[in-house]
Amino acid sequence: MEENNNVETTPAVEPQKKKGNVGLIVFLVILVLGLAGYICYDKFIATNNVPSNNSKCKEDTCNCSNKDNTILSSDEALKIVSNIYEKAYHALNGSGEADTINTLEETTINGDVYYKMNIDVIKPYFSNRAFQIIKSNFIEKDGSYYDIYNDGNKHSYLEDLTLSRTIFGGTDQGLRPLTIVSISENVIYATGQLTPPRETDTDAYPLSITFIKENGNWVIDSFE
Repeated sequence: MEENNNVETTPAVEPQKKKGNVGLIVFLVILVLGLAGYICYDKFIATNNVPSNNSKCKEDTCNCSNKDNTILSSDEALKIVSNIYEKAYHALNGSGEADTINTLEETTINGDVYYKMNIDVIKPYFSNRAFQIIKSNFIEKDGSYYDIYNDGNKHSYLEDLTLSRTIFGGTDQGLRPLTIVSISENVIYATGQLTPPRETDTDAYPLSITFIKENGNWVIDSFE
């Protein structure tokens, strides 16, 4: 009687299953640890790194705003630009309690009488570009700036600015009330106009004035 030497063998599946289970467990542990790490970072670290928006403006600046990344409301914009416009108006016209650009200090240049200008008085209210334009209309001598005395035959820039129909033109009624036309993050466009029932001084059309945010402060960049 012959013996059956063909022995059936079963593949070694168990060790492979165990290896697969270990790999799955390791993967799940890494996933859980990664998720826990992200939650801790988001809750404790990232939150603490958010910049504070509660810093206060310096008390000696009248036109700063801590809303650097937001657009102002019409009321907020009007309050800011009216304050700047008023201070610039008084500085140019020599009215109000603010210092005035014209020192009334006389000097003679090439036989003509000039008044010394204290141009630093208006610098806080105008952009660097606008300030340079205004300054360029005065004569410089020994580091100071002068505007010619208008005797009827001479051309005075300051008088043209404050006596003609510009938004800084002096009138019996004084300041022109501003109206906000448009607001963006860094530009505010407004107009000013004297209209009836004012008795004598009226403007034929609204005079424009543009404010920009420069170095964190609102300043006048252009006007007519």
